[in-house]
Amino acid sequence: MDKFFDAYGLKVRLSSLLILLGPIIIWMLLFVEEIRNLSSLVFVSAVIYAVSMLLAVPLRKRANIVMKATFDELPTVTFLSENNSKIDEKTRLRYCNKLQCLSGSSLIDNNKKEDYVSALEWLKSNYHKSERAHLVEEENMIFGLICNLKGVKFLGIALNVVLLIITVLYYFLSGRQDLTTHVIAGDISIAFLCLWIFVVTEKNLKYAANKYAKALLSCIDSFDIAK
Repeated sequence: MDKFFDAYGLKVRLSSLLILLGPIIIWMLLFVEEIRNLSSLVFVSAVIYAVSMLLAVPLRKRANIVMKATFDELPTVTFLSENNSKIDEKTRLRYCNKLQCLSGSSLIDNNKKEDYVSALEWLKSNYHKSERAHLVEEENMIFGLICNLKGVKFLGIALNVVLLIITVLYYFLSGRQDLTTHVIAGDISIAFLCLWIFVVTEKNLKYAANKYAKALLSCIDSFDIAK
């Protein structure tokens, strides 16, 4: 619980929730004058905190479903266990040799995927000792964020479509008053729709996964086998 708002929690779990519910919060701030005062904003912040805690588990479950549907196996395993175009063969073999010495898994004479998975689990548990740990954490956060959002993409699109319709209806029902505020609200919904449609994509998810895999594997070179 005390680590919920660590760097990963802030940038992934909370960011996912804010991107999902952000348009609703902004809409309320634009049209509901009562929640613009300080006490109301504090209350809204507390609600966001509570909801983020509540939705952390379902968001993670949805992200796991997306990962299983998108990847037969994660790029970290593929890059390490197979000759591929993402990393050259000489580098792959160097990684395997060094990681085999570090983790105790048989990677050179044995091509079992479970051995590569085991070795990579060791690496994920120890990469923080590497001087490149901050790069791994950054790429992991981006990967986790896109994965979380991909899991609730349909909901995100639906919420913004509904908000856009409500904004248009509210404009006419209010006697066509305050056009500027309604245009701003509509533009925000459209902007978030574009984000969900054009940014939260399988292509970008795979790209983020590849970047994370390369960053994690690059840590192998910074370990001293003698230690």
